[in-house]
Amino acid sequence: TIPPDELIPDEDSSYVDVGMVGILRALSFGDPLIIKGPTGVGKTKAVQEWAAQDGIPLIRGNCSSDTDRAALIGQFGMIGDEVVFTLGVLTLAIETANTIGACVLCLEEINTMRPDRHSALFSITDFRRRIESVELGKIFKLNPECKLWVVGTANPGYQGTVTLSPALDSRFNQIEMT
Repeated sequence: TIPPDELIPDEDSSYVDVGMVGILRALSFGDPLIIKGPTGVGKTKAVQEWAAQDGIPLIRGNCSSDTDRAALIGQFGMIGDEVVFTLGVLTLAIETANTIGACVLCLEEINTMRPDRHSALFSITDFRRRIESVELGKIFKLNPECKLWVVGTANPGYQGTVTLSPALDSRFNQIEMT
């Protein structure tokens, strides 16, 4: 387990804000958000700097065509002779928000995740604000007084990217960085 306060990123004194931190602050903890733009414009860095400045824990999930349910929800494994359940990024974000009171989950390059994996994100990005783990027989639910903001980044039109399913796309607001 990671102590939640260790998930708060450090501020980067060399970061040059082009206005994104203010935009993220204004939009924070509203509807889920996807930040689109070419590689290198600072999508992830802006999210990290906003979280650092505001003291918000940041969970980062690197999406790809190999992203599976275990990476998102969690999985059983062995530590010595003991069977343990390791949280995925979605369940870790909910548990962190419930422990600290707030958390941001940044799903990097969300548009590289295979469409058959999109449904795993539905219940965390809509009114339900929960994840069901059939493997564990547990529902990870965001406490009503806690805040979780799901932010994705996307590099549209790059090799290996996919169009988000209409059901997932409708759950996100979108902004573009150039």
